[in-house]
This record gives sequence, structure tokens and C-alpha cells, in this order.
Amino acid sequence: EAMADGMLVLNSDERIENSNSAFCSLTGYESSELVGRPFKEILAEFDVLSMTGVKAAFLKERSVSGMTVTFRTADGKDLPAAVTGSLLQGVDGEVGGIVLVTRDARDLLSVMQGESREVAREREHTQQLRSEREELEKQTREQLEHAQTLVTQAERLSTIGQMVASIGHEINSPLYLISNCVGSLGQDV
Repeated sequence: EAMADGMLVLNSDERIENSNSAFCSLTGYESSELVGRPFKEILAEFDVLSMTGVKAAFLKERSVSGMTVTFRTADGKDLPAAVTGSLLQGVDGEVGGIVLVTRDARDLLSVMQGESREVAREREHTQQLRSEREELEKQTREQLEHAQTLVTQAERLSTIGQMVASIGHEINSPLYLISNCVGSLGQDV
């Protein structure tokens, strides 16, 4: 009775033989309502143990831990609980019963769901950042290509300017020579 966790003792037929006050407080049942009752009756309909029975959990080992079970409380609500259990062996070596220790798992499940939501938000945020980075990379590539095009055009214009200057110089040189010669001839005449 001094245990903080709930405890159930089942007989070999999986009927409840005993429960502590912590289990009664957790589920809302009176001990007198539980004694003699089939264990399956206090489980949620969808719980695996309500379909297979408790002994199925002990097929490989004589004890189990960390099993999640959903109880149906006295007021009809579902109560997730972490359950640890052990088989009780009779003198003849046969299974004489099962002891189950239960702990309310609502807080743990709530934390896990919160963490799952947080992980989903982080994943979504990461995807958004990745998309934004890809968009920035695309814009940067486009700007770089545009800048390279402008540099190429400027180089071409510079080359054309140099060529025009050379041609102009080549044209001016003979004209200057002719002009000087004509001027000299004009003075001689």
C-alpha cells in the first residue's frame, strides 16, 4: 500500500486477485470492484492484451518491462500506462499468477507528442531554409552569369575601341602626310 506505482496481482486465469490503493486511485476503481474481475475487462478494447491475454506478453521471458497498456478507467476514459510484470511460479513450476506494476504514462506520452511536434516543426523549418538557400543560390548564379556577360561585352567594346583608334591613327597618318605635302607644293607654286 505504500507503493507510489499501481500494482495488480492476477491469478493463473488472468482474474484480478489483489490491487493496491495507487492502482485504484489511478483508475478510479474500488478494490472490491476489481477483485475476481477478468483483467481484460479493465483494458481498452483496442489494447493488444485485451485481445491476446496477459500471458502472451510472457511467451519469451518470465518478466516484461516498458510495456505500454491502455486501461479503461471506472469513468470510461482511456489511461495509457507503462507496465512491468513478472510471472509468479507455483511450487509445481506452473504459472501461479502474474504481478503487474503500473505507472501513469500520460505525462510521458504528452512529452513525447510535444517532442514529435517540435521535431516536425524543426523538419519543416529546415526544409524552408533549404528551399530559401536553393533560391538564393539560383539567384546568385543568374547574377553571376549576367555579370560575366557584361564583362564579356565590355571586353569586346574595349577591343573594338582599340581597333577603331588604330584604324583612325592609320588613316590619319597618310592624310597628314598628304596634307603636308600639298601644303608644301602650294607654297612652291
